[in-house]
Amino acid sequence: MTIIDELPDNLPETPEKIERAFQDCQKEQRQIVKTRTFIRVAPEEYNNYIHSALEALQAAQVLFDNECYGWVVVPAYSAIYQAGNAVLIKELGQECRDHFCLLISLLKAKKIGWTDLQNATYLKKELEKISDDDIKYASKLRLVRSAVIYKPANAYNEKSIAAEVLERARSFVNNILQP
Repeated sequence: MTIIDELPDNLPETPEKIERAFQDCQKEQRQIVKTRTFIRVAPEEYNNYIHSALEALQAAQVLFDNECYGWVVVPAYSAIYQAGNAVLIKELGQECRDHFCLLISLLKAKKIGWTDLQNATYLKKELEKISDDDIKYASKLRLVRSAVIYKPANAYNEKSIAAEVLERARSFVNNILQP
C-alpha cells in the first residue's frame, strides 16, 4: 500500500449515492464538496512549500529541455502557487487552497496590508519583491494552466512562450527566497 492509497476520496459509496451523483452530472448540477479556503499551517511548513516550488521549477525545466513546451506551464504555475503559499504560511500561518484567492491575498497584503497582524509591515515589505505585474502574470498563467490541462490545444506549445513562462516562474520563486 502506498501513501496515495491512504488518501481520502470524495466518491459516493452506495448505489443510491452513485446514481444521484451521476444524475447530477447529467444535469450539470454536480454538488462539489466545499473545503475551507484558508487552512492553518505551522509556520515551519514554509520550507516544504519552498522545496515543492523548487521541484516544480525543475520539472518545468525538464519538460522544456524535452521540447514539451505546452506542458511547461503546469509545473511553472505550480511553482508560483507553492511559493505564494509559502509566503502566507511563513507570515500568517495559513495556506490558501483556492488559486484565485491566493493571488488576491498576495495583492491585499501587498497593497492594503493586514490590519489584524503584528507582522503585517514585514509581510508587505516581503511582497514588495514581487511586482504587481508578477501577480497579474501569475493570474493569467493560472488560466493558461487550466487550458493546457483541460482543453488540449497547440496554442501554448511554442518554445518562446515556454521560455518566458519558465523565466517568470523562476523569478517569482527566487524573489520569495531572497532574504
